[in-house]
Amino acid sequence: MIKLGQEELEFIDNYLKNSGVEYIDVRLEMLDHVASAVEAKMKEKQTDFYETFKAYMVMNKKELLKQTDSFAKESLKKVLQMVGKNLFHPLSLVITAAVVIITVVLFDFLKQHLILFSLGLFFLEFVAIVLITKTYKKQKYLHLQKLVSIIMSFDYIMHMYVLEREIPYYEWILALFILINISFFLSLYQLFNEYKKQFDLV
Repeated sequence: MIKLGQEELEFIDNYLKNSGVEYIDVRLEMLDHVASAVEAKMKEKQTDFYETFKAYMVMNKKELLKQTDSFAKESLKKVLQMVGKNLFHPLSLVITAAVVIITVVLFDFLKQHLILFSLGLFFLEFVAIVLITKTYKKQKYLHLQKLVSIIMSFDYIMHMYVLEREIPYYEWILALFILINISFFLSLYQLFNEYKKQFDLV
C-alpha cells in the first residue's frame, strides 16, 4: 500500500487551510480522509502524488468542503471518547481518591469554610485553563474550544449551586466533580500532543 510522506501530508494540510478549513482538529480529520483516497488512487492508476491530488480535488473539492460538519462530528466523537476513557485513567483515579480522602479527613473543618474551599478549587481550574489557552492560543481547535466552554460552565454551576453548600454525599459529589475535571485536562493534554506527534503541524 502506498503511504504518503510528511511533505505530501503538509501539502494537503496547507491546501485545506487555504480553502477555509481553519480548525486544526477538523482539518486533520479531513486530511486523513483525503490522504487515504489519494493513496488508493495512486495505487490504482500508478500516478504520482501531485497529479493524483490535483485530479482528486477537481472532482471532489466542492463536495468535500460541504461535508465539513460531518468531519467536525467525527472529530468531536473522538474527543468525547478520549474524555470518557480518561475517567478510568490511573492518574485520574489516584488524584480523585487523594482529594476525597483529604476531604473526608478534614471535612469537619472544611464544612465551616466550604465557600473558600470551593473558590480555591475554582481558582486552580481557572489558572489551568488560562495557561492552556495561552500556550496554544495561535492554534484553533473547534471541539477543544467547545470543551473548554462546557467544562467552565459545568464548574461554574457546580461551584455556585453545589460545592459551596453542605449537602448529603458531599464527598461523592466532589469525587465526581474532580474526576470529570481531571479527565478533561488529561484529554486536552493528550490531544494537543497527539496532533503534534502525528503531523508536526501544530
